[in-house]
Amino acid sequence: MLYEKLMSDNKIIAHHKELFKAKKNLESRIEIANYSTLPEELEVLANDKSKDVRYEIAINPYTPAKLLEKLSGDRIANVREGVTRNTNVPISLLDMLAIDKDADVRAATAKSSRTTASALKKLAVDQDYGVSLDGMRVDGGVRGLTARNPNTPTSALEKLATDEEDCVRKQAARNPSMPSLVLAKLSTDESSNMRYAVAGNPNTPVHILEKLSTDENKNIRSNIAENSNTSVHILDKLSTDKDESVRQAIASNPNTPVLTLEKMVFDNDKNVKQYGLAENPNISAFALENLAADEDEEVRSSTARNPNTPTSALENLAADEDEEVRSSTAINPNTPISILEKFALEEDNTLWQSLANNPNTPISILEKFALEEDIWIRRNTAGNPNTPVYLLEKWSSDEDESMRIALAQNSNLPINIFEKLLLDEEQDVRFWLAINPYTPLSILKKLSIDKNARVRSGALENLSKLELASKNLDNFN
Repeated sequence: MLYEKLMSDNKIIAHHKELFKAKKNLESRIEIANYSTLPEELEVLANDKSKDVRYEIAINPYTPAKLLEKLSGDRIANVREGVTRNTNVPISLLDMLAIDKDADVRAATAKSSRTTASALKKLAVDQDYGVSLDGMRVDGGVRGLTARNPNTPTSALEKLATDEEDCVRKQAARNPSMPSLVLAKLSTDESSNMRYAVAGNPNTPVHILEKLSTDENKNIRSNIAENSNTSVHILDKLSTDKDESVRQAIASNPNTPVLTLEKMVFDNDKNVKQYGLAENPNISAFALENLAADEDEEVRSSTARNPNTPTSALENLAADEDEEVRSSTAINPNTPISILEKFALEEDNTLWQSLANNPNTPISILEKFALEEDIWIRRNTAGNPNTPVYLLEKWSSDEDESMRIALAQNSNLPINIFEKLLLDEEQDVRFWLAINPYTPLSILKKLSIDKNARVRSGALENLSKLELASKNLDNFN
């Protein structure tokens, strides 16, 4: 509906036809095929002599159903595959492609979230054995990909769980739609790969996960540690596992109890603390204070970036001897203004680059950064929502394209700058403006008929998100 409204102006369509005529080389045709939203361009390119161009048309979500139907009969299998990957492909075409003569096309159909239950049942008994790598099948072929599809009917999944090929059964064990009784049976399989797949399935019953949590294979225990269905009791138990990768998975899991996370701050492994605890959104202030005093600078740096790190810890981290730790503190939105002001007095470009990114950096500091020679400091300042309007207006005419690109990503631009960047001669500037979630509706509508296909596509996608958000809000109210 939105597309038809925007494309109603015949003059605009004529303008884009002229643009298309100017695009003679293959690279340009592929680019247009990838991003185009104009029916005229799509129809011409669907008949292109290059299979690469036709493939891009096949996967383009704006390609009309009649063109997809034509491409589904293309002599090149890869083009037909592309049709299965189109997010708007008609179900009737997928039913037809499910019995395509080429195994790769059938495999691609098996992957599609739009493939019907009846087609998936046929694909579940396909005789293709899949891709080989050093003599070993790695994807399970058409049956393996069918086993992975969450829309595959239960009856087909139960059959695939007993397939003669391990790789097919493994894909079935990972399927969240697999019945719990079948998962229970697969959890006792002698193959560690099979048990690993069951351990990662979000619908595996708690009692099965508890049994697998004692498996001798560390990868299986690690999968249990990451599973969203794993009980608090098991998570606490695995927090003292002998293998550091298992403990790191526990430290990263947002479902791990706060008390368990607090005990883990005394873990001897750096990765458990740096990539697990310090990045966990539910870790307590007590644990973060301990991590802020860790002997390892990378652990302290990760802690300094955590938005939940308490002020007292940030004050200590601001005085850290390590430059990376201080830079991480400078970018934290909860770092006190007084600390940010102290950072601004240091002659350290790396520190200032982070400071220029902080949305709470005072205007007086940003004004100082606007005069710096370091391009990254100026770019980050241009993208900062707290930067004064007069600087934003100045940079909207900057000779350096990268400055205008940074400006186009700013979440707090006044309307007159949006309008100016709309007319920027560089397509990359307009593209970043088109995908900026804060770009006004009136600007997005103009960008959706931009002369550049990539810009048009970005604007239309942004408009679709806004339209969906508006509908969800209406439903909520």
